[in-house]
Amino acid sequence: MPCLFIGRGYPGASGGRSLAQRCEICGKAKLYGHNVSHANNATKRVWNPNLQRVRAQVNGRPKNIHVCTSCLKAGKVQKSARGRRRPVAAA
Repeated sequence: MPCLFIGRGYPGASGGRSLAQRCEICGKAKLYGHNVSHANNATKRVWNPNLQRVRAQVNGRPKNIHVCTSCLKAGKVQKSARGRRRPVAAA
């Protein structure tokens, strides 16, 4: 019987990141290039964006999104408060 599912091993094998390592605000993604040695040997390498999982306001509702740190520093994300809503006490 042929295998119909080819998995990546165990759940969370991607290291907790979304598979398309991309900022949901600016679209910053992986960059591909080469390491170049003094002997001018080129080996492939990848530069990953510094993505953080942030609880943010999206369309007025809190949602966990992946955002690069440059968007966080620039204030492009409205962070949402953590915790439960507390009922308003009648005074």
